[in-house]
Amino acid sequence: MSCKERRHSRSLESRPRATVTSALALALLCGACTDASAPEARGVAAGGAFAAIPVVTQPARIEHMGIEIEAVGTTQANESVEVTSKASNTVTAIRFQEGEEVERGEVLVE
Repeated sequence: MSCKERRHSRSLESRPRATVTSALALALLCGACTDASAPEARGVAAGGAFAAIPVVTQPARIEHMGIEIEAVGTTQANESVEVTSKASNTVTAIRFQEGEEVERGEVLVE
């Protein structure tokens, strides 16, 4: 790499740094130009008291936000059970619905 190429690559690398430095210097100059001793800048009214700032309030309430998320993916259960029969016969009735909670000892299939 020639000396000229090295000098050119260094100037390209230092451009973002120079831009940020210039922006910070400009911000400091603009901040120094404001008159912070003016009563309006400190929030002080003409009588020497602090000026009131208008505020809108509202009582808290509980509402349903109705947030729905649609996603495509795969789920995996935390737990699973294996249901086995004591006798091999034909199933005549299923006594539960999918997703329903059941109690221990409850008859699920006849």
